[in-house]
Amino acid sequence: MSDLSPRLTTGLTIRYLLVLVVLGGLALGAYYTLEQAINSNESSAALINVSGHQRMLSQQVALLAERLAETNDPAEREAAREALVQCINLMEESHNALIGGDPGLNLPDTMSQELRAMYFGPKGSLDREVRTYLERATILAATPEGDLHPDNPNLRYLLQVAPSTLLDALDAVVAQYQRESEQRVATLHKRQIYVLLLTLSVLFSSALGVFRPMVSRIRRDIAERKRAEAEIRELNRDLEERVERRTERLRRELSERKRVEAALRETERRLADITANMPGSIFRRVLHPDGKISFPYTTIETIHGLDPKAIMEDPDVFIDAIHPDDRGRWHKAVRASAKKLERFDLEIRLITPSGETKWTRSVAQPHRLANGDVVWDGVMVDITERKRAEAALRESEGRFRSLAANLPGVVFQRRLTSDGRLVYTYVSPGMRELYGIEPEKVIADSSAFLQVLPAEEQGRFLAALKHSARTLSPMDLELRVVSADGGTQWQRTISRPFRRESGEVVWDGVAIDITEQKRAEDALRESEARYRELFELSPDAIMVHQDGKFVFVNPAGVRLFGAERPEQLIGKPALDIVHPDFRDVVRERIRQVIETEKRVSLVEEKFLRLDGTAFDAEVSGTSFHYKGRPAVQVIIRDITERRRAEEAVRESEARFRSLFEQSPIGVLEEDYSAVKLIIDRLRGQGVRDFRRYFREHPRVLRQAINAIKIIDVNQAL
Repeated sequence: MSDLSPRLTTGLTIRYLLVLVVLGGLALGAYYTLEQAINSNESSAALINVSGHQRMLSQQVALLAERLAETNDPAEREAAREALVQCINLMEESHNALIGGDPGLNLPDTMSQELRAMYFGPKGSLDREVRTYLERATILAATPEGDLHPDNPNLRYLLQVAPSTLLDALDAVVAQYQRESEQRVATLHKRQIYVLLLTLSVLFSSALGVFRPMVSRIRRDIAERKRAEAEIRELNRDLEERVERRTERLRRELSERKRVEAALRETERRLADITANMPGSIFRRVLHPDGKISFPYTTIETIHGLDPKAIMEDPDVFIDAIHPDDRGRWHKAVRASAKKLERFDLEIRLITPSGETKWTRSVAQPHRLANGDVVWDGVMVDITERKRAEAALRESEGRFRSLAANLPGVVFQRRLTSDGRLVYTYVSPGMRELYGIEPEKVIADSSAFLQVLPAEEQGRFLAALKHSARTLSPMDLELRVVSADGGTQWQRTISRPFRRESGEVVWDGVAIDITEQKRAEDALRESEARYRELFELSPDAIMVHQDGKFVFVNPAGVRLFGAERPEQLIGKPALDIVHPDFRDVVRERIRQVIETEKRVSLVEEKFLRLDGTAFDAEVSGTSFHYKGRPAVQVIIRDITERRRAEEAVRESEARFRSLFEQSPIGVLEEDYSAVKLIIDRLRGQGVRDFRRYFREHPRVLRQAINAIKIIDVNQAL
């Protein structure tokens, strides 16, 4: 037995040292994890705060710019100009700090690949947009008062970009900062759980690898001692002379026992040193059958400042330190864990002797003794910093929800789980206005959203969703929706997916109402169809030339210039069909149309057909954009026949005038137009029998006779 004891002691010592090294490493890991959590939370809070402040400044710049341009009060305009310059400087400082870092604001000088892509990548150009926005705002702030008006191009740019592309880009950056913050908090939380579980595993392993062999060895020593004592008593009766040798043997065994007991005390001391360096406190709690609670062992002083001896002597010292609002929950959790022998896992607040409130988490597994006592051996850790981080996260989420509630349309997050279920984890209040559905209903059951879509739209939506989930490509879809009153609306949903480690795909996106846009597009298509029909059926030639050459000709133009198909005229210089006598005039009129962008008056000009024959025509022209570039549209009407008719009329009038003047009998020309007006008015009143009407109304008859005017008489009268 004495030969084995040193070997046992050496083995136990080595195991103690290993436990000390592992627990020391765990303590350092816990401290490092806590330090990372503090730094990460401070940096994340600063990033979210500064990016949100930048977004607010962008909108304030647009508001001050509009006030600067619209006000007529010099004092108010100067105040608006100073405020605008200040906002521009603040926004520029915030932007530079976000992309370059700022130790004073606790902003890092590095950013994730996603953020760098949003600021500088090919698909995101927020850095360029912000700097262009600030440059245009700076130019506007320096603009003289005479050039400040609502049509100022810089002002129009600011008012157009601020609520649309710039705001969307800044919102996307804030959302990305928020997501990265949540990911870091989740990672640190996992590390904290890993450290705790590893610590408990080491303690459990040390108990199995150290205490169990030691107890077994002591039991064997005690059994051997009893056997030796029995042998001594038996041999004492037989051989008195061997008493001294047996007595010496008993002394040696007693010495060995004392050495083992000393080793046991040393082991307990080392265990106490180990627990003193743990990231938390160890305790043993006992619930007695009479309902009383005792703490045979605790190291709570290490993190909460309470006196362990006082707690072991009087458990109320610990119970009274529990926050009054949590004390009832603690008692209830203790009784529930004891009743079902279930794991005890509870978060409560403790008030330290200095008056500070700390959050703690206690984890322990109960077991029942033969005497009815329920014993918990567990660990209590300080989670105050985690709770503060969770509070900051809730506050950040509250700001996000407030922002989402005030955005036009719907902000949402949806998930496609690994088993193919569609789940909405967040829907902003805009769902109620846009689709007539309560957001809570969609979160509880995603089919509530699908029900507002017609069957064919549901198929398109689900097909696009599967394609986006498979390729992780952005989803941009226009859907026809049946509104609550039975009408039809158009919505556009835009979202970008990403895949989690669990395999599920998550989309963050928005949905906006595009009903008016669709109506405008339908009206535009209808208008274009009517215009094209008029264009094709117009009896007048309609031609469009751009950069001096024809690019479009209607059928009437093809016929007018003697062509068989439009290609014979398209690409031909516009001046080639103009008679040489009119080319200088036409060239000047084209210049006026392009420079003034106004319609030129109707004039008569002479043109040439493709076969070289000349003809007279009336021409009007106007400028417009054809395929996105300036062009001139001309309408040409052939007046050759009208000229012939006018000439015939003039010849007929000349012959009539000659006969009129040379007639030997009196001839006069009378104007009955006023009489026709009277007849038309009576017909509109329902008169059909004019003879009878004039007999019954002679005054009207005299009025009609007096309305006859003599225009001309010949010489015979």
